[in-house]
Amino acid sequence: NSAGGYNLRLLLRRAFAFNEKLSLNLDLANVVNSLGNEFKDFDEKLYMISPTVIELLTEEQKKFDKTQNKAGKIISNLIIKLIFWIFL
Repeated sequence: NSAGGYNLRLLLRRAFAFNEKLSLNLDLANVVNSLGNEFKDFDEKLYMISPTVIELLTEEQKKFDKTQNKAGKIISNLIIKLIFWIFL
């Protein structure tokens, strides 16, 4: 969990959250692919690394979704317990 990796994950998770919250339905993998294709004449590395970046994006999206689902369940359980406690 190096500093750079943590910061990148934080930025990605923020992007995922804003994408969801604002209903942008932005396909970040498609954006990366398009940018890689657009700038491959400028720097071939951008084009070559696109599949790796897309793979990382996909994995981080899965982890983000899993965390969101887990947090939602925890909050739901807390709300149920609070309601039960109030009316007891």
